[in-house]
Amino acid sequence: MNDKEKIYKIIIKILKLLEFDVNIEIKENEKGIIFVINSEDLSQFIIGHHGANLHALEHIIHGIARTKKIERKFIIDVNNYKAKREVLLIKEALEVAKKVLKDKRPIVLRAMNAYERCLVHTAIEPKDNVTTESIGEGRERRVVITLPSEM
Repeated sequence: MNDKEKIYKIIIKILKLLEFDVNIEIKENEKGIIFVINSEDLSQFIIGHHGANLHALEHIIHGIARTKKIERKFIIDVNNYKAKREVLLIKEALEVAKKVLKDKRPIVLRAMNAYERCLVHTAIEPKDNVTTESIGEGRERRVVITLPSEM
């Protein structure tokens, strides 16, 4: 059994323990394997407030995968929630970058997890005439978008 099948079995087992009956679509891209849980009636519960339940589920499954020596990178998504959020987050970051250029003032974004901060840092490149920096600690860590001379 390959890593993709092992991860799939872990996800199915946990969801069955939680008594969720779902369909899982498997995709692959440069980020690794993407397991998209498709569920109409349970999606809000699986996702949780601002993705908290989904993040926790993914964290647990990554932990189990590590104990089974699975090293393939993978993402768990529900009804493409994460994919849609990525698009919105990048769009928001680019709009804020334009505002920073226009107003000549740094803007501090809301607190984000490490993955979301990485998306912002990657989306805003120095060629856009603005730079990014992470500030703060723990759950309050944020990205500041500023002009290069202000850093």
